Amino acid sequence: MNPLVSIIMPSFNAAATLPTAVSSLVAQTYLDWECIIIDDGSKDVTVDIVTTLIKQDRRFQYKRFENNKGRGLARQAALERASGQYLALLDADDWVYPDKLEKQVDACRLVPEAALVSSGMAIANESGNLVGVRCQGKIEAPIRSKPPIRLGRVPVAFPPSLIQLDIAKSIGFDHQLRRSEDWDFLLRLLMKNRYFILPDITYVYNEHTSVDFANVQGTIHDSKLVIEKYRNLFPRDYWINRLRLRFSLAIYRILFLLGLGEFVIGRRSAKPTDGDLQRYRQAKETVKKVEHELFGRLPLIYSF
Repeated sequence: MNPLVSIIMPSFNAAATLPTAVSSLVAQTYLDWECIIIDDGSKDVTVDIVTTLIKQDRRFQYKRFENNKGRGLARQAALERASGQYLALLDADDWVYPDKLEKQVDACRLVPEAALVSSGMAIANESGNLVGVRCQGKIEAPIRSKPPIRLGRVPVAFPPSLIQLDIAKSIGFDHQLRRSEDWDFLLRLLMKNRYFILPDITYVYNEHTSVDFANVQGTIHDSKLVIEKYRNLFPRDYWINRLRLRFSLAIYRILFLLGLGEFVIGRRSAKPTDGDLQRYRQAKETVKKVEHELFGRLPLIYSF
């Protein structure tokens, strides 16, 4: 019998953070899931970590690419193997709160007309401390009855989303995009489907792993490829977004030269409340205990 939730996890040279990511899944209060790890040509000890993991928990699957192919193809390869009713996402350098799946599955059952249920994200720094929160829904978590038919920024966060799997498979990930495949996917999904945003924080995004100019430049380059698809459908929005991306690249180039890039990217988040900090610490402690049980004897060096 297939699990209810399929989690896809692209991984590339993430041995330092992978134990935490998978431990946060083992720590879930909701148990009916599978996780498909796609090793996108890693040159580190990822295979050793996954081998240790699979011996202890057969809900994990593993496929390795010999060479790095990019996140679009890695996500699509995992999506094609997914067999559940819902699709969840987790990058190998992030982790999730122990009650993430339980809360989102409950929400999907309450609002079956929603193709996607998302939530807030906790933003962690290089030391693993909570420094910001982002993308939380309102307490009443309204559904958009008519999705916005236009090209631009999407109103939900991709990483913490739980998505109807049949809809996700019908959309798919563009394997030609090494970055921005998430924006491309959400644009196509949200133009035709309803969504739901929980007020809770359920996902921890380690933004420091992507805070350098090369990554920003690559993301903007692939974002231009995404909007090119809509040039004829949304000509006005196409030119607005093209100018926005060009302006953003110029600004980030200057800011990184001045040493201010990380600071400016961090400004995208709101300050966490005392309640946010307390819940983050509790979730982290739970995941840390599971991580020690799974990998405490593994002779690897990684940080949490």
